Amino acid sequence: MSELNEQEVRLTIASNKNNAIKALSILEKKIFADLLLRCRFFENITENYRQ
Repeated sequence: MSELNEQEVRLTIASNKNNAIKALSILEKKIFADLLLRCRFFENITENYRQ
């Protein structure tokens, strides 16, 4: 493999890793937001039940 091809492969791998990290971050934020909404929903149900 030529030196240029090796560098391209390394850049592609680095880019793929970066994209995977970004995708995980977005997924984590969505999961956390969903969990937070569920907690608030159950807090409201509990509060309404107490009244």
